[in-house]
Amino acid sequence: MNRLVFAERFVSLKRGIWECVMKCYIFVLLLAFQPMSFAALDESYSIKSLKRMALTGIPEAQFNLALKYERGEGVDKNLGKAKHWYKRAAKQGIAKAQNNLAIFYDEGIETDVDLDRAYTLFKRAAKNGNVDGLFNVGMYYFHGKSVEKDFEQALNWFKKADQKNHPVASYMIGVFYEQGFGVEQDFVEAKRWYNKSSKSGNVDATYNLAVLYFQGLGG
Repeated sequence: MNRLVFAERFVSLKRGIWECVMKCYIFVLLLAFQPMSFAALDESYSIKSLKRMALTGIPEAQFNLALKYERGEGVDKNLGKAKHWYKRAAKQGIAKAQNNLAIFYDEGIETDVDLDRAYTLFKRAAKNGNVDGLFNVGMYYFHGKSVEKDFEQALNWFKKADQKNHPVASYMIGVFYEQGFGVEQDFVEAKRWYNKSSKSGNVDATYNLAVLYFQGLGG
């Protein structure tokens, strides 16, 4: 290879490297000064991917897509579509979807209020280990919604939810002992449960605990 050919190739290589460096520099500048544009692009891409996976029948994708529609994250808020995807995920055994779909029937969101269907879904979610499902079944027995009011059953479900660290469940157990719902009234036990719930950040439990101390109840 003569020197002229070598020099031409060397110059061409340098030009290619320089162009590559400039493109990388411009890309870095874009990232630095237009982060929102890239975030939006990434969000748009992730939503499209999530929709594709949901349409292929992946239950976790269906649940997450339902959450997006319910919260309006990355998509326009659409409770009808949220219900649709919760329903599909619930049919495939996703416990969180079963619980969330039950709330739609309980509150009449994008459907008529249907307490029987809500209870069935809450109980299905509970049996699948969902802590909110456990708590909500307890609330149905506590209020007598779709089932006979049963404090003993309610307390049983609340204790199951508490075992999974549901802070409101421990608060409700405190209420049962303070008021004597289905159990012998016991202010010491009430304070114990309120204290546990309060440590988890439940302000109602903190208030009730303070009232018991103020009244000198429970030692």
